Amino acid sequence: MTLSTSRVLELVAQKVAGSLLDAWGRSDDRRAGVDIAIEGPRVFDVEAYTLDGTVTLRDVDGFHYLTGSRVEGRGVFGDLDALATVDGLDVVVVPYIGSVVRLEVVQGDLEVALPAGLPYDLRLVTDPGWGYELVDLGFDEVSTGPGFAFASTGDGSVSVELINRDGPIFVRQAVVTE
Repeated sequence: MTLSTSRVLELVAQKVAGSLLDAWGRSDDRRAGVDIAIEGPRVFDVEAYTLDGTVTLRDVDGFHYLTGSRVEGRGVFGDLDALATVDGLDVVVVPYIGSVVRLEVVQGDLEVALPAGLPYDLRLVTDPGWGYELVDLGFDEVSTGPGFAFASTGDGSVSVELINRDGPIFVRQAVVTE
């Protein structure tokens, strides 16, 4: 594991138990900037939480739980549960059949790219004053209204829930190269 910081951070503990790496730290300096880079296998479950900072996920496959003031991701395969508190969320996620994708933003834009053609059960909710853009990912049924949209395809075995409390939602089509 590599830690780089612009301020002082004390790595409190790090342990490996079976396939679990658990690392956490603290700083007396407010808003310490910390980057944690972990190299692992392609299939790698991630749980990351920061009170103030960006959580970025790249090229991973598994179950992912992320919380940060901003959340970013590219090449995220599998399940994703993410909360961005201040600066929005921008992810490209490729779910599998049976996956659950739940994205929530308290403030800022929610931008997500999903591949077309999967059996989606998609629910989208935002403040009607902000609105949303929803590209057709091959949906069989779509219901829309001010601040909400429901869309489904096939058996709906890929659950997608998008919530933005104070900002717009943009759903785009992902280009999958793998």
